[in-house]
Amino acid sequence: MARAAGERLVLTLDIGGTSADVALLVDGAPSFGSGQAIGEFPLAIPTVAVISSGQGGGSIARVDAQGVLQVGPESAGSTPGPACFGRGGEHFTVTDAALVCGILGQGPLGFGAIAPDRALAEAAARPIAERLGLDVPAVAEGVLRVAISGMLVEIDKLLARAGAHASELTLMPFGGAGPMLGALLAEAAGIRRVLVPAVPGTLCALGALAADLRRDTMRSLLLPLAEPALPLLHETVDALAKEAKATLDEMGGDGASDISLGADLRYQGQSFEVPVPLPANWRGDGTAADLAALFHAAHKDAFGHCDPEAPVEVVGLGAAALRRAPPLPVRDDPVVEAAAVPDTTISLRLAGAWHDAGLYRREALGAGARLTGPAVVTQSDCTVLVPAGWRVRTDAQGNLVMETI
Repeated sequence: MARAAGERLVLTLDIGGTSADVALLVDGAPSFGSGQAIGEFPLAIPTVAVISSGQGGGSIARVDAQGVLQVGPESAGSTPGPACFGRGGEHFTVTDAALVCGILGQGPLGFGAIAPDRALAEAAARPIAERLGLDVPAVAEGVLRVAISGMLVEIDKLLARAGAHASELTLMPFGGAGPMLGALLAEAAGIRRVLVPAVPGTLCALGALAADLRRDTMRSLLLPLAEPALPLLHETVDALAKEAKATLDEMGGDGASDISLGADLRYQGQSFEVPVPLPANWRGDGTAADLAALFHAAHKDAFGHCDPEAPVEVVGLGAAALRRAPPLPVRDDPVVEAAAVPDTTISLRLAGAWHDAGLYRREALGAGARLTGPAVVTQSDCTVLVPAGWRVRTDAQGNLVMETI
């Protein structure tokens, strides 16, 4: 979806019930890496570089022993869920906070399956409000701010490792709660552009249909990048490529596959590696100097500097076999520029005060429709918040393109 929208550098934000997951897309492709973790368990295999923090729609707010408001990582889950769902939940969650602030509850949720009760949310917030000496709306806004600050910690780490700056990015929020908090997170992170897909709540399901079939193989090595090591490097890369292709055929049957190669390299003495894609012809006749030049360029691109005179080490080699999935159709609606007309005016709690805001239905916003915040856009699978200072237009693919004014 990012590629179809013409976005080159995208920070994805998937907020569900328990966590907020972020990742980088470069030129429409996900970033891969090694050394990711599931909880406390490290993964020594290549994975999509997704970073998670414990702030989701069901994350529970509490006051800790020092009197500080905290959000997550404990979650109310789907059962009993947030207090406002009326399923027995007693804890005040991010979803409850959004309801109290007027963001949620302005249209059908979950395709009409959920009717949130504001009174239940306010009742769950009162113990926290009494502990902090605040009113319930102030607590609700505080919960949203604390949740966003927790996401920012992981985003800062991700961008630092990738050598990317927030001002270069487009934020792409999805999941049931991503568009609800996406613009607020973008403001806090310094991101000036947000792309909300047409069906954010079910985008991951669409991704499962569109995902390519892929098999990765890798070998750990630790040797200097020099001509004497070249026979071993070529032999290893060739074996990895053949292994990846054979395993992919076992998974999906015989068929055409794309083979990509990579190496993890570092300067001698460094404690981290830089993944370097290898051109296909390196598998047969690439030299150590060719590989070193690719590493220096990748290091400079990521960190702004390199040292062509410093010795380089090979830490690992990898190969991936990829079989493309059939392309999914992408909308290309005719664009008719027009100002959108809100259905009604609602009250939003933002920036410490209540504000009048326009309420719009997503299905009524055709390609070319424009609006400005503060506003809320409702649809069956999510709610989109447009804070003040943001303008929105609908593109030909049905995305909401939000930009700071």
